[in-house]
Amino acid sequence: MTGPATAAVPHPTTVGNTFVKQYYSLLTGSPEKLHRFYKEESTFSHGLGSHPEESVSGQTAINSTILKKHYSGAV
Repeated sequence: MTGPATAAVPHPTTVGNTFVKQYYSLLTGSPEKLHRFYKEESTFSHGLGSHPEESVSGQTAINSTILKKHYSGAV
């Protein structure tokens, strides 16, 4: 008799690569959906060079900040 099937645990590099592909595909293709990667307790901050911007917390604030950046279509 065989035991219950167990799913193979993916290699951490595979998980990381998959995350990066999904994140940046949404960032440039559907930025209005990117906030789904974050929880209400999450913080998002984005800086330019050595000038960090103010951080925002929560899905609504993160969504608003991402949409203001106009990443859609960026390559």
